[in-house]
Amino acid sequence: TAMGMDAIPRISRAQNMDALSSMSSIAGYKASLIAADNLDKYFPMMMTAAGTIPPAKALILGAGVAGLQAIAT
Repeated sequence: TAMGMDAIPRISRAQNMDALSSMSSIAGYKASLIAADNLDKYFPMMMTAAGTIPPAKALILGAGVAGLQAIAT
């Protein structure tokens, strides 16, 4: 007998077994890291003694689990 992890209902009692949200969260985090690696600017605003580096502007499409994690990163 086999059961796919995507077949588990997405209710509050089964939240600790929700593989879909966990994988989406990791995908959003990794997507923001890949974007930061390919961009020639720094993502966060940095203030140092030498001056201030303004933050990069990014467009996040989608506000699901992955998009919210990318925004938080």
